[in-house]
Amino acid sequence: MRKMRAEDIGSFVFVDTPVISPDGSKVAFVVTRNLIEEDRYESNIWLFNRKNISLKQLTSGGSDYNPAWSPNGGNITFLSKRGDEKRVGIWIIDPEGRGEASQILKKEGEIPQLSWSPDGENMLFLFRLETAEEVKEIESYTYQKARGRPTCGGPCHRRLS
Repeated sequence: MRKMRAEDIGSFVFVDTPVISPDGSKVAFVVTRNLIEEDRYESNIWLFNRKNISLKQLTSGGSDYNPAWSPNGGNITFLSKRGDEKRVGIWIIDPEGRGEASQILKKEGEIPQLSWSPDGENMLFLFRLETAEEVKEIESYTYQKARGRPTCGGPCHRRLS
């Protein structure tokens, strides 16, 4: 066995953030590769089907992370900084691969995590501006299934004192 060399780092593949579908049949997870020649990392969402033991790459955005299943298992939301390192977007994709991922919200700053409400009607996420030292505002969005995007259905923006 030979010793590890610096050029071997580019062949490392990191797997993290596994989330099991509500029915337990699938696992969405993040695969990250080190692109040494481009001096960056690339991360995409993959799907493992536990029934037929198969793998499928769901996204190819290059900066996709933090997958979350909708309660009925019909969608996976994830975060991405596609094309813009200062703005993070919430994206949604069909886990069966029907259609492309679509962006449903974009914010300047960081969204470290998001989750669905048990009834699938709302998404909750924490948000922090790059310049903010602490949370100053809270926003709440209702996911409109028919329109495929979140909306503010009432008082959705609250400033903390």
